[in-house]
Amino acid sequence: MRKPSNESKIWWGKVNQPMDLYKFETLHLRLLAYLQGKEVFVQDCFAGAGPAYRLPIRIITETAWHSLFARNMFIQSAPEELAGHVPEFTVINAPGFHAIPELDGTRSEVFVVI
Repeated sequence: MRKPSNESKIWWGKVNQPMDLYKFETLHLRLLAYLQGKEVFVQDCFAGAGPAYRLPIRIITETAWHSLFARNMFIQSAPEELAGHVPEFTVINAPGFHAIPELDGTRSEVFVVI
């Protein structure tokens, strides 16, 4: 969603397009319904190496190999960190789910929404 608070932080243009909040919420609910009852792979980790700057994230993937890719890409939480791990950002990877552009307001069936 385009707001004055993010106007200078996002490079709006042909690629980065604002999305209506209602469309986002509907797409998110459809994605969650798609994942319901499926085996998914979840891991809590960090983006960024410096403790002062790292971001706690959660990765949810539909396939094991995507989860393994994320495990290699991000920094793993130490066992003692997991109890207090509160993700500030969640990545949901579901390649089997496809948007309906006319319904969801996306440009194709494949989408990345932040």
